[in-house]
Amino acid sequence: MMSARPSTWLGFAIALLALAFEFVALPAAQELALARTSAAQAKDDFRWIRENVTLAATANTSITSTANPLQALEAALVETRLQQGALAEQGDVDSMVLLGSMHFRGQGGPQDFAEARRLFQMAADLGSAAARTNLARMHMKGEGGPEDFVEARRLLDLAIEQGDDDAQVVLGHMY
Repeated sequence: MMSARPSTWLGFAIALLALAFEFVALPAAQELALARTSAAQAKDDFRWIRENVTLAATANTSITSTANPLQALEAALVETRLQQGALAEQGDVDSMVLLGSMHFRGQGGPQDFAEARRLFQMAADLGSAAARTNLARMHMKGEGGPEDFVEARRLLDLAIEQGDDDAQVVLGHMY
């Protein structure tokens, strides 16, 4: 019986990595992209996130053709979390929102509701409607801090004024 050539295994590994990417990393990227009020901006954001996660996975020299694709994806998420952290520290609001979502879900590192709440608060203070909506959800459920329905309502009202449709849906769930 002939064994498969290394290039075949590499192709298989890449295909598995792409499949894993679709089910693990894309939901976080889609949340950020869909949270934008501008459809064109959301499309550009999603493309940027997808390219950077893919580049991080392929740039990791410890990943070989025999590596588990999910490990490669996790390495890419870790790298993305580090990159977004650096951008968030420089005041990039979109990076604060994405990094907050990654902390909330435990992508690229441990789940940390308190850190997610802190990042969403920073972005909300800078005017991000998506951050205000995410922060309101956390206030409603007491994630990363105490429940505060009054603050959740205030944040949702601000996000709705900015045209965030998701905020209207979340507000409907409050009642």
